[in-house]
Amino acid sequence: MVFSVRAIRLVATAAFASALLAGGIRAETVNVGKWGFSVVFGCQSQPASQSVATAVGKITMTSYSCSTRDAGYFVAVADYPAHSINQKSIDDAYTGAINGAAGNVKGKIRSVAPYRLGHITGRDALIDLKASHQTVHLRVFYVRDRQFQLTFVGPTGQENSKACLDFLNSFVLAKAGK
Repeated sequence: MVFSVRAIRLVATAAFASALLAGGIRAETVNVGKWGFSVVFGCQSQPASQSVATAVGKITMTSYSCSTRDAGYFVAVADYPAHSINQKSIDDAYTGAINGAAGNVKGKIRSVAPYRLGHITGRDALIDLKASHQTVHLRVFYVRDRQFQLTFVGPTGQENSKACLDFLNSFVLAKAGK
């Protein structure tokens, strides 16, 4: 299976779903106090950072990911400039994040819906990658000026699998993400 470099950076970790389904992978809970979240990966995650161009300038995105041959999981977190994300522009921020994810992987957005995590209403999106017969299951949350992005990438048909949803639903914010 071949991913472009941009696709790997965006959704680098989404590849371990089938291995989880097959069993034998030791789960890892990543508790990142600096960023205010925890999540359960089904394999050993790796941290990384990269500079990303956005509508409000360059930001540093820190990510945690793990993958196997067939699927992967990815959590990214980034702080935007102070007061750049506000209630008036929140819908635009979510639309930009989802459109950016789809554009980076040359995918087609299948669906977008509000998703509630505690008192925060984020977005849940499915993006189809027709060329590789894969689907991205993406959740995005903004807490003040901080973005959290959870991504699963796997074979089409696995985007709502138990392994995928266990990962996405394991995401917990500590003290509103700050």
